[in-house]
Amino acid sequence: MTERKVRNKWIIISAAYLAISLAVFYPAIIHIRHVAPGSSVSAYLNLWSFWWADYALFNSLPIFKTILLFYPVGVNLSLQPISVLTSVIFGPFGAISNVFAYNMAIVAGFTLSGICMFLLAYRLSKSSYGAFISGVIYAFSAYHIAGAYTNISLIFTAWIPLFIYFMVGFFRNGGKLYDSVGVIVAFALAAFMGDLYQGVLLVAIFICIGIAFFLFDRKSFSKRFAVLATAFFVEVILVSAFYMPVFKNPQILGVEEATSAPLLSFFTPGYYNGLLYDFVSSSPIYRSFPEYKSDYIGYIALALALIGTYSTRKSNSTKLLLLLAFFSAWLALGPYITLRGIHYRIGSAFLAYSIIPFFNVLQEPSYFDIILMLSVALLAAVGIEVIESKLSKHQTFMAMLAAILSLAIFTESAGIPVGNFANIMYTQVKPSSIYHTISTL
Repeated sequence: MTERKVRNKWIIISAAYLAISLAVFYPAIIHIRHVAPGSSVSAYLNLWSFWWADYALFNSLPIFKTILLFYPVGVNLSLQPISVLTSVIFGPFGAISNVFAYNMAIVAGFTLSGICMFLLAYRLSKSSYGAFISGVIYAFSAYHIAGAYTNISLIFTAWIPLFIYFMVGFFRNGGKLYDSVGVIVAFALAAFMGDLYQGVLLVAIFICIGIAFFLFDRKSFSKRFAVLATAFFVEVILVSAFYMPVFKNPQILGVEEATSAPLLSFFTPGYYNGLLYDFVSSSPIYRSFPEYKSDYIGYIALALALIGTYSTRKSNSTKLLLLLAFFSAWLALGPYITLRGIHYRIGSAFLAYSIIPFFNVLQEPSYFDIILMLSVALLAAVGIEVIESKLSKHQTFMAMLAAILSLAIFTESAGIPVGNFANIMYTQVKPSSIYHTISTL
């Protein structure tokens, strides 16, 4: 493929993910300066956090504590979703409006999540169609969509697949410096454009991938891995020092149960699906904390993943992805297995996980949905690769099939905001009139 064709390919892919991102959040996009995703409480909370991190950093104030709230006592912000680097990078757009800057961050976060997932999936499957669909599954999953409406820390999940992309490249390319730097940078981006929890997930992934290559592909296990591991864990220590207030914060009673995934939530369309909201919002699953119960995998994604799994069932990569999918789903269930509102404390992986030092700072089981959807997306890319090999003589039909599947996956996982959803889940941001009164004093 010529350089021009490669460039055009990336332009088309990036434009496609951007177009989907704009469609998902169009009520905010058409009023980009004044309307933010999220119900009133979530929207204002995310906007304040978005503003605060940038303000605190450039005014040499502690990020995880402020006296601007509940003055003069102040309030501890260690459990408040805060993404420092996101605020710093997009903060300059605040010259137009804070809402505008926040909406720009959301669009960029979802677009980059698709692109980074495409990179990883293409490295593993070598199918452009499969990689693109994998990006749609991951970037526009029900869990990621819910995060955009409720948790600023979940806007950028792009750096997790990018981290794995460089990790795999490190082993396959003989431990090149390029991949080593990529691993270090991707971790920093995940920790500071995401949050500490994403960083914790990547530490676990780093260990799992290192063990997997050592056990199953020792020829690719570079001697330089010791250098990379040393540099990586030094970085982990530095990042942990920044997040020390979070480590010191006592565990909130009941947070694990509240943020756990009921078993049926994996198979029930997400609460924040703009098209299906009127049909699913009354489900018993979403009676409390619906933002943590949007764990829907998607039937099309599952079907494609099953095709990929069956066709490559002897592959070590497939076995590893299956293990990641299984254990991440199991951990997402939390301390109980919840079925029809009844808690069954049987075989909870999260209870065992919660006693492991460092890792147990991650108190929200639903965060493991990120790894679940990444694993399913990669297996789905392999499934598309298998289908593409069967239709190698029918490229036009394959392109149409890929487009139809992408649209169907997008519809069942994200959907376009319409009707009641667009009215409830988008907030027109208006400062209280009291601030105008104060400014005239």
